[in-house]
Amino acid sequence: MTDDCKRLPLPWRRSWRTFMADTPHSPADREQVEEEAVQWLIKLASGEATAEDRAAADQWRGQSLSHEQAFRKAERLWQGLAPIQDRLTGLERALRYTVPAPQTSAAHTWTWRWSMAVAASLAALTLALLFRADLTVGLLADHRTGTGERMAVTLPDGSQAHLNTNSALALRYSAAERRIDLLAGEVDFAVMPDAGRPFIVQAAGGETRAVGTEFIVREALDAVSVTVLEGTVTTSYPTREQAQNATVQAAQQVRYGRDLGIGSVEPADLSRATAWRRGKLIFERTPLAQAVEELNRHRQGRVLLLNARLAQHRVSGVFDLHRLDEAVTAIERTLNLHAVHLPPSLAIWY
Repeated sequence: MTDDCKRLPLPWRRSWRTFMADTPHSPADREQVEEEAVQWLIKLASGEATAEDRAAADQWRGQSLSHEQAFRKAERLWQGLAPIQDRLTGLERALRYTVPAPQTSAAHTWTWRWSMAVAASLAALTLALLFRADLTVGLLADHRTGTGERMAVTLPDGSQAHLNTNSALALRYSAAERRIDLLAGEVDFAVMPDAGRPFIVQAAGGETRAVGTEFIVREALDAVSVTVLEGTVTTSYPTREQAQNATVQAAQQVRYGRDLGIGSVEPADLSRATAWRRGKLIFERTPLAQAVEELNRHRQGRVLLLNARLAQHRVSGVFDLHRLDEAVTAIERTLNLHAVHLPPSLAIWY
């Protein structure tokens, strides 16, 4: 953050009565004020703001309480982007010479340049983090899906595997067993009975064993979940002390991972667990942070939640997996979130 942004002067001193008198009340007015606040902050944070610019921003902030509040919200957004601001500066300089700016007003030019830098930086950081893992999965996988894709696969023994978005699996069949490595994502397995060849799904160090049943295995960042739709499976996970096992029956689920070992077997909401098979995404009082993870898993694009205080806000709704941009808009409106949208599909909530 530049010195201009760190030492932004207080707005013109005005009485509380005056602030309240000219506070905009309509959503359109609020949106206009908030967009102007972002534009002022971008200009002040650019390192090229003049004394006249700072005085004009100071005067703008002093127009009403809403102007001051909008500016402070914009500051929080900027502070949330602090981890990538060093890259933004260099990218902005490069972009101004490589991408022609639109011929619009000075304020819109500033917004364009800042938006381009943010979008490019986020894209570069995301690709750098995901490239190595994605390359490894691509080399090992026999079947895989991309973002927003779903696939049904008939396995060599006649069993069915339904892959959800961003999922991958590798087959290691032998005469003694039918072994599958879940490399990423979530798969619904409908297993053909064969008592002489157990069906084993390995994911993140744990194993789920079945003979003839249907179950879903999902690998997330912190744990693997196993949900049984029909029949019974046995899930095992090794720990430093000893291997832990759990028997999971129809309409039950269990989670395991490095930090929790094997958790307790709990009832499963099968309608929600299989919603993706019907092209739906269901939230029922789901924390916003978790909802963002699900949106990012299924949607071409990205949602960034920068305000930690919003993480536990609850989201409920049934959304179409083929129209998740509408889900983003609906959640923003329902929770009255402050948002910035950058092309092509980046939404920043703060």
